[in-house]
Amino acid sequence: MGYTPNLIARSLKNNHSMTVAIIVPSIENHFYIDVLQYLEIKLHQYGYRLLVTFVQEGITTERDCLEVAASAQADALIFFPEDCQNLSYIEKSLNQFSIIQLFQSPYMQIDSITIDDAGGTEIGTNYLLDKGHRRILYVGDNQRISGLWKAIDSANVVHDSIRTLTSSVTVNELCDIIQDFHPTAVFSIATASETVWLAIRQLGLSIPDDISIITYDNSKWVSLVGLTAIAHDLEKITSLLVAQLLLRLKGDTSTPPQHIVISPFLIERSSVLKIN
Repeated sequence: MGYTPNLIARSLKNNHSMTVAIIVPSIENHFYIDVLQYLEIKLHQYGYRLLVTFVQEGITTERDCLEVAASAQADALIFFPEDCQNLSYIEKSLNQFSIIQLFQSPYMQIDSITIDDAGGTEIGTNYLLDKGHRRILYVGDNQRISGLWKAIDSANVVHDSIRTLTSSVTVNELCDIIQDFHPTAVFSIATASETVWLAIRQLGLSIPDDISIITYDNSKWVSLVGLTAIAHDLEKITSLLVAQLLLRLKGDTSTPPQHIVISPFLIERSSVLKIN
């Protein structure tokens, strides 16, 4: 009959918008898109819609996205904070909607679900060491790097045989470093894995015969090209996330902030060669 429900009017009457807002820190990271797909499916089962906003450098900030969530009268908010830069605004927002932190937990007074990233890097490094690799190039952020050095020190590997780079390295820079350093294996993080892949292709190297590679984050393209990866159970993460949100949405204020840590795991494919 052409009738469309007025969701705004309904939310004003019921004092619930049945909307969960999420602030995504990067539109370029495929991992976040995978999280959104799982999360939307879970929320739909309970009648909630997902409102997605992105932090884009030079265009929108985390504060802008927080204000969008507030103006949309969202019932709950999921965000990926790197620090407590919006502490005062977050504290005020707690009176308006339930909030949960995902993958980062700088606000100890707010529920969080995080991943043991350092532990994941340790798992990946130990895997390379078990395969005989002692000349390893790490390309990624400092958030996970402690796991690398923990594994290296436990195996008594000389630090000079390990080289680390930030995720901002370019393809051409990486090509020069690989030719100079001659690693037997590269351990790359998230979006940096694409740069590593392109550099290896540009150099005409074969995986794993010429150089091995392991990635942190099991995105779709990683599985398609057969790269060994450190992965996360997105089904488990989103189930825990939605369960915690529903608990708060039901008005549970007696339970103290919950800080859940999820362990990553290894998916072995064909990109790491066993060497002597």
